[in-house]
Amino acid sequence: MDIDEVGEVIFNNLNDDKDNQSNSSENDFSLMQRLIDAYDYQLLTYQAFGQLASVAGYLYWYVSTIYGMQVINNKYSANREELVDPDPDIPALAGAEILLIAQSVLLQVSRSQYFNFYLNYNRNNLNTAKSATYEIYLGDFIELIAYTLSYLGTKQIYEINHSNDNPFVE
Repeated sequence: MDIDEVGEVIFNNLNDDKDNQSNSSENDFSLMQRLIDAYDYQLLTYQAFGQLASVAGYLYWYVSTIYGMQVINNKYSANREELVDPDPDIPALAGAEILLIAQSVLLQVSRSQYFNFYLNYNRNNLNTAKSATYEIYLGDFIELIAYTLSYLGTKQIYEINHSNDNPFVE
């Protein structure tokens, strides 16, 4: 049973409890609330992983930038022959891959939140909650497209710079 199916089971049980409110006890509601909280906690755990992975991806891109600056500085150094140029393409590609994976995780989290938004909002706020979670889901989807394009471009640059046909690579 995946996380979305758990949300559906919880929602169905909540609706059954609301329909049979005279028969439900305080413990039933507490159990349902604990299940909802466990579901939300699991989503937040995935979200935290995705955010931490994003930070790691950006750190790789930062290292790539510093390596690129070092390559340029080395080009004009007096002792050029003694210096070893770092390869900025390697951390750039790694960062792009990590960011793509991280955004995929974040998209799945927002998808789960969108399809299960009704678990955390009362009936008065359902339309607003649905709209808000949809906007988050859509934004994460657009970000995934952007990271995919960044990955594809970075991979092409890596392949060009590491092919034997490139006269500018030593």
